[in-house]
Amino acid sequence: MSRDAAAVARDCFTAFSDGDLAAFAAHLAPDVVGRVTGADGGVDVLRGRDAYVARIPDLDSAEWKVEVTQVAEVADDLALTAVRVRAHRNDRELQNFAAFLTRVADARITEIWMVEAEPAYSDEFWA
Repeated sequence: MSRDAAAVARDCFTAFSDGDLAAFAAHLAPDVVGRVTGADGGVDVLRGRDAYVARIPDLDSAEWKVEVTQVAEVADDLALTAVRVRAHRNDRELQNFAAFLTRVADARITEIWMVEAEPAYSDEFWA
């Protein structure tokens, strides 16, 4: 029995918000293609699970929380997930929002597009 795109996306990002990066990564296909917005307005293309996971900042350097605020099924194989990000480190605060459009096949995310509300602010915080 296959799982719908929204359920896979919700489980994936809930694992991330719980701090379980291994479970998060397990929801990504080994050959996942990721597209992530950058501070300059461009998009970085990441190929493969390891490359995508390596792009995640050093979360151990901050107190952080990611809250899944909404998951919507866009099509049979597409889901749109909205998250709120809050973090604190070195007397600095981060509050940001991001959206992830994910394509799912065989209960794994095969493509992921990530758009942050304020990517420059996020890059500066995690630098």
